[in-house]
Amino acid sequence: MGETEKINIEQDIQDVEALIPQITAEKYISAKKYSLKTDIFYWEPNSSCTEEFTSPELSNVVFLIDISRNEIKLKAQLRDAELKSVILMRVDCAKYHTNPDGTLISGPHLHKYREGYGVKWAEKAEWIDVNNPLKTLDIFLKIINASFRSGFNLTLL
Repeated sequence: MGETEKINIEQDIQDVEALIPQITAEKYISAKKYSLKTDIFYWEPNSSCTEEFTSPELSNVVFLIDISRNEIKLKAQLRDAELKSVILMRVDCAKYHTNPDGTLISGPHLHKYREGYGVKWAEKAEWIDVNNPLKTLDIFLKIINASFRSGFNLTLL
């Protein structure tokens, strides 16, 4: 796949995100979500996984939370009955981010869905601690109102 095709596909994904009303995105973010996994989630070093969550309030939606460790990457997205995926929030540990209005954010930040922009906007997130991934995951799950049914823990290797 050529670079132009990749850019077009990424733009198509962003255009789909831009079509979701803000009120719907807020409803999805605030809905209580529970993992499908019933045993304890162990977050292993150098690993990456996608965990499924459901909400009793939104039976036609599956929420996917992408979780990576080493460089902390957390992303909450939803997949509705028509299998459209929309990123609602993501943690970013990059040193800088420029918002669409030109505002520069320095340090770890949180991207939040904004109608018309997808997750192009970010805000400073002092709570993101690259040296404490468990605390960062815990706070992120609280922000998106999600929980693992039996809790979670780090695997130390």
